[in-house]
Amino acid sequence: MGTVLLPIPDLDFDPTEVAVSWLVLTHDGHRVIFATESGTPARADDIMLTGRGLDVWSAVPVMKRVAVVGRILRANADARRAYSQMLQSAEYQHPIAWRNATLDGIDALLLPGGQVKSRDLVHHVPGLDPRLGLWWIIARRGSGAVGLTRPVSAG
Repeated sequence: MGTVLLPIPDLDFDPTEVAVSWLVLTHDGHRVIFATESGTPARADDIMLTGRGLDVWSAVPVMKRVAVVGRILRANADARRAYSQMLQSAEYQHPIAWRNATLDGIDALLLPGGQVKSRDLVHHVPGLDPRLGLWWIIARRGSGAVGLTRPVSAG
């Protein structure tokens, strides 16, 4: 199977985009290499995990922990379960730093969607071709993750 590079920010990545993708890829036998800004395990967007902060009364101190609409809009149970499993995985616990990322030995690049603009990550990962940002913009329609595979040479 292939090796997939998955660059994510240190904070506030979308848990559904990253964890469900990781679960599907690893379940299918692919190796996932996480790359974070600092080279330490990242932390997903807490609002998307808990739903707290999505309700209109979230700014009121007494009410901020009460999630009603937020419980509907947060990551679903499958995504939260996948996130919990991913947190325990060796590849997640030992990411490489963006500055050390390279496409050498990588078969595919997964740029997860979410609140953080993944195309912007490309410009901060020295080993990645800046043109990937353009490919990401062209390939992405609406929300969701985009996977880019290395072109296969004929011959």
